[in-house]
Amino acid sequence: MLSGTAAYKRKFPDIIAIQGVGTSMLPNMGTGTIFNVAPTKWEDLAEGDPVVYRNASGKQIMHRLVRLEGDHWIVKGDNNELIDNSVVTRENLVGVVVGVFYSNPPADNP
Repeated sequence: MLSGTAAYKRKFPDIIAIQGVGTSMLPNMGTGTIFNVAPTKWEDLAEGDPVVYRNASGKQIMHRLVRLEGDHWIVKGDNNELIDNSVVTRENLVGVVVGVFYSNPPADNP
């Protein structure tokens, strides 16, 4: 049985953990939520996938893929009315979210 961070990293060496900050992914994910992010092939991305990417200033953003337009994905936070100013490309994609750990679980998802 695996326990602890070191054992987890041995089992899943390419997965990184990122702590969420902000309200753009409410009501289900917000500040304090931990996201496990894994590298993925560009061809395996699909509409609706939550991904982490780096915007033009290098900040990591976790939002959902809305649609593919040519060589980039349009993304948007679940709680945002507008799409992001940045797009996801092969170059700025960090990975796809493969696990979510809540500091305060949503009422309908304990």
